Amino acid sequence: MFSKNINQLFWNVFLTLAQISSLPILNVSASEKVNLHLGLQGNTVTILSSSNTNSKLTLLILGKNQPVKLIVNGKTLLECICYHCNMVMDFTSDSLSSRCQMCPCDASNAECITGLNMKKKSSIESLSTLPKGTQMRAVWDGDGNPDAGLSRLIIDRRGTLLPVDIDCNALRNQITEAIKPMGGELIEIGNEGKVLQIKWNEDWTPSRSTKLEKILAKLNIHFAFLKMPDRKIANS
Repeated sequence: MFSKNINQLFWNVFLTLAQISSLPILNVSASEKVNLHLGLQGNTVTILSSSNTNSKLTLLILGKNQPVKLIVNGKTLLECICYHCNMVMDFTSDSLSSRCQMCPCDASNAECITGLNMKKKSSIESLSTLPKGTQMRAVWDGDGNPDAGLSRLIIDRRGTLLPVDIDCNALRNQITEAIKPMGGELIEIGNEGKVLQIKWNEDWTPSRSTKLEKILAKLNIHFAFLKMPDRKIANS
């Protein structure tokens, strides 16, 4: 017990010093960190649905009107900020059930992505428990075409990609002002005006999603996840 407490104390001190010494880096999202050496490869995406039965993801892609369905290879890299220690972590999708190697939290990688106690810790479907619209960057295999397969998926909890039910191009100013009190910045309106890309100064959470949904409803704008494929999983 004494040894375990010393080990935990060591890690707490180490993580505190690491975070203090790298504050400028920690203010950069996981997506932005990876983009420093990946350039503009891949696409900005969000998950519409996932299925553990065949490791399938359905992705909404910024700039493309049709969602993409793909099979996640066990060697696909997942990257994010660890929910518990706030450090960048990456691992292959077949390691979702493995213990997080970043800190002594004894949680699985899936739990470090979501912050939840996962019953299906090894399931790719665990990604669908992230708040609706969580922004990601997908990097593709081969020639950079989604048909070639998913090489890397970077999860950014400080951004959202939200499908909506009306063309919002004429409402840019109203949306910009409406989300400011929440700490939001409208980055882009895409997909013929029906996708909002927003950057946040805090992590995107289910409660913030509910709050934003109410704010946009006052502008007669509504989330359009119900119109997307695999409705049941996408809204679980």
